Order: sequence, then structure tokens, then C-alpha cells
Amino acid sequence: IMDHALQAMIAKLLIGFQLDIYEEAELHMIYWYVDYLCGLRIYYLNEIFYTKECSGSGGKKKPNQRPKDALSGKGNRPKNPPLSLLLLEAMQSMVRGLFRLLAFCLTENLLTSPQSVRAGLAQRFVLRFRCLEAFRLPHLPSYHDFDQSAVLAQDPKERRGVLTAAQSSFQDAAQLLEKVQSALREDGRMEVGGDDLPKALRRVVVANQLGITQLQRLDQEELSGKKVLAETVHHPEFISIQVVDK
Repeated sequence: IMDHALQAMIAKLLIGFQLDIYEEAELHMIYWYVDYLCGLRIYYLNEIFYTKECSGSGGKKKPNQRPKDALSGKGNRPKNPPLSLLLLEAMQSMVRGLFRLLAFCLTENLLTSPQSVRAGLAQRFVLRFRCLEAFRLPHLPSYHDFDQSAVLAQDPKERRGVLTAAQSSFQDAAQLLEKVQSALREDGRMEVGGDDLPKALRRVVVANQLGITQLQRLDQEELSGKKVLAETVHHPEFISIQVVDK
């Protein structure tokens, strides 16, 4: 039941990209929350598939994990996770990369977003996520939690570390997607369109990796002459950036 609830919450937030209801200044906030929900879903699915493996092999099951373990990422993991779980892990790494990348772009004023929207992020946080308060999550994220994660260093050089972290997240996503596509090739599902989603996510990852590389090559003065276009060109729910002149 919890997995279905988390799946519905994630879908509810992501469909907002298809409906084009989000301002650029809140995109990183949405992905930050989706990252949290994906982490919870991965935790619960790991427990489910681990239990099934133990039941099928007759092995001894480890003691049930405490709810707080869902927050720390601790817990049991199946030896042979299904492709659906690997794909979910890839999606989490990708949205984490998007959160970091978009937070950097917003801090550097590379995104065109009215100051009034930025100033009202706390109110928008409540508006976007109030409906999720009805679910009993291990921890209900607050705007303070988000703000602590989104605030970057004042020193421009230190802020560049966020790009490195974003690149690392996208690399993790790329490796997981490669595993999924390799397994699909072995099963022969590539020929019937079974890899459409992994392909689309891979295009999102590659586009954003390219964007990060472009940003990393610019010094602070050159950066001030650029802007970032954030569009859902490769997937209707996940942003791909393009660095262009102002």
C-alpha cells in the first residue's frame, strides 16, 4: 500500500511538468521533494523484494528495519533487484542531479525567473506539497529542510562544487541506465520498444552532463554573459538545460 501511495505522490508532482504549472524558480524544489519520495519508495521496494528472495530460497530473513532507516537509506537489499527497481534508482540519481544543477543556475541568475516568485518560495512550498501531508511519511519535509539543502556557498568558487556533485549524480544515473539497457538487450526487449523510457532518461542525462561541462568551462565573468534554457525536450517530466548567450 505504501509503495502505491508513494508512486501516486511522485506522479502527482511530475505531472505538473507536463501541465507546465511550475515557475523556473521552483523547479529545483519539486525535484528535491521527488528525490525524497523516490528514496522512500526504493527503501520499501528493497524490503519487499528482499523478503521475496528470502522466502523463495528458504534463507533466514534479517530483523525488520525501523521506520527511521527509510530516512538514512539503511535496510535490506535483494541480491538480484528487478529492472524496475534499478530504473527507479536511476531516476532518483537523475532528479538529485537536476536539483543540484538547477539550484546552481538559480543562484547564478542563469534562469529567467521573477524576483517575486523567488521571494514567495516558502508559500509555494506549502501550496505544492500540502496535499501530501495526509500521507504518513516517516518524515514530512518542511520548507526549512529544503532551504537548508538549496542554499549554496557565497564564494563563487565553492559554488562550483555543486556542479561537480550534480555531474556525479548524473553519472550514477547513466551507469544504472546502462545496466537496465544491457539487461533489456539480453532479454530481447530492446526490439519491441521495451527500452523507450531508459533511452529517454539517458538523453536527459547526456544533455545535462553536456550543460554542466559547458558551465564548468566558463569563468565567473563569462558566466554572467550566459543564461540557461530549461526545457522538457527529451522527456515530458525531466528538464534538460541548454547554455546560451543572454
